[in-house]
Parts: sequence; structure tokens; C-alpha cells
Amino acid sequence: MEPLRVNEEQNASEECDDYVRAGTFSTAGYRTVFIKPRLSPSSVSVLCYFFEYARTCATIVLSRYSNGGFNRSWVEYKYGFGTGVRSYWLGNENLYMIVNSNPEKHFMLKIDVIIEDKLLQSFCEHFRVANESNKYKASFKASWVLSQINTTDRDLDFNGSYFSTFDEDNDNSDEQNCASLIGGGWWYNNKCSKTRPTGESFTWLNYTDLLINYIIMILIQID
Repeated sequence: MEPLRVNEEQNASEECDDYVRAGTFSTAGYRTVFIKPRLSPSSVSVLCYFFEYARTCATIVLSRYSNGGFNRSWVEYKYGFGTGVRSYWLGNENLYMIVNSNPEKHFMLKIDVIIEDKLLQSFCEHFRVANESNKYKASFKASWVLSQINTTDRDLDFNGSYFSTFDEDNDNSDEQNCASLIGGGWWYNNKCSKTRPTGESFTWLNYTDLLINYIIMILIQID
């Protein structure tokens, strides 16, 4: 499934929700649009999803259907990769500019994981990412998990972690490079994290890729 391309680079709005307010979107679905956050020197192409019932648009951070394709370099994670919904990363620089362009706006990171056709949802409230000089450090004020399946593990363990790739080791482990070991860029902690949706063998909480059908991370503006 390929997203619908909406606009051209020279017609970029500041954020995805601008297209909702302008009446550009009429039916639910994925869209590829150009936006120009205030911190960005130029327009950037992003993947978003329009929720028709809520009249809002969410920016896609990660979309993954299968193994492979995410063991990328620091530069690739910085600028993003992929164009469709099967394998996509927004880009850390784009993520940083979106969540920091307006200090009065706050965002929630929502992670939907389909496990044997049942839904597990994780939420990170007031989600922020620092700039590249600060290794795109992730932070959020609160988190919680909702699930259609029984899960005792509800610890989203990447709060306060720096982003790492196989060629840029910023985790807190003195023994190993988590990104090199696992294969995939992420906010790894000193134990290489239980939440690692970009690993070659990807996991979320206590579920592995043997059971996971699909993972999507979306950024929602909450005020």
C-alpha cells in the first residue's frame, strides 16, 4: 500500500494538521506531504495518517511490517529512509524539528504493535527529542500501556536515552554497542532495552518478532 502524495515542495505547510484545517484531506488514510517546521531551513517530505473520525493528522515516525532493512547508519537515521508504510523511518532531524519548533505545542508518541492480530498500544506523553549535538536524546513525562492481550511488562525503558546506531555508540552500556549487537538504530539504555522495534530481531516489551505482525509509531499533537 503506497501513500497518496498530496502537495509539492514549494507549497509546504508548517505541519500535517494544516492540511486538515485547509480541508485538503477528506478520507482516512496515509499521505505523503511536504511540511516546513519553523526550525527547518527547507521543506521536508513526511508520511502522515489522516484520522477522519477525529479530524486530525499524525506524523509517522516508524512503520515496519517485517524483518530487515533497519540496520542503518547514523546519517541514514538522521535524515530518514523509506517511502511506503512497509519500511519507514521519519528521520531524527525531522523529528527534532517537528517537536521543538513551537514550545507551546506538546506531542504524544503512540506505538501500536499488532501481535497475532491483537493490539498492544504504548503512549509517551510530552515526548521530546534533543538536537544532534545532544545525540537526539529522547524524553517524556509519563507513559502507559493498553493491551488486548495479557502483558505484565509495561516498562517503556528508553526515557532519557541517547540515540545509537552501529557507527555511533551512545548507549549507557560499557560492555557493548547495543545497536551493533542488535542491528538497528534506537534509544538504547545500558541493558540494550526491551523496546527495540528497529532491531534485526525486533521486540516490544516482552514480545518478539516471532509473534509481532506490525509496528507503527506515530506523533500526535495533543495541545
